[in-house]
Amino acid sequence: MCKHTDVSLVQGEMRDHGPFLTIQCDMCGQCLPLVPIDDATLYAWDAGTLKVPTMDYKAYRAATEQEIARLYRDETARLEMFAKVAKG
Repeated sequence: MCKHTDVSLVQGEMRDHGPFLTIQCDMCGQCLPLVPIDDATLYAWDAGTLKVPTMDYKAYRAATEQEIARLYRDETARLEMFAKVAKG
């Protein structure tokens, strides 16, 4: 599991809401929306004086799919344990 030790400020794009700033892990590609971005950085980007790279969507998709697969594996194991306990 990635520790997200190397990250970059990137610009993403949502079809319905337009561009946004986020932090993306350089190692696995996961988007880290809960990492705070200070106001000065946000205002500079919004004013066009701060240029940032575009989010690596291919890496983001791979990281998201990997995390979803992990969640399914974990949930499946919990459900199997629940079924064993329920059966007695």
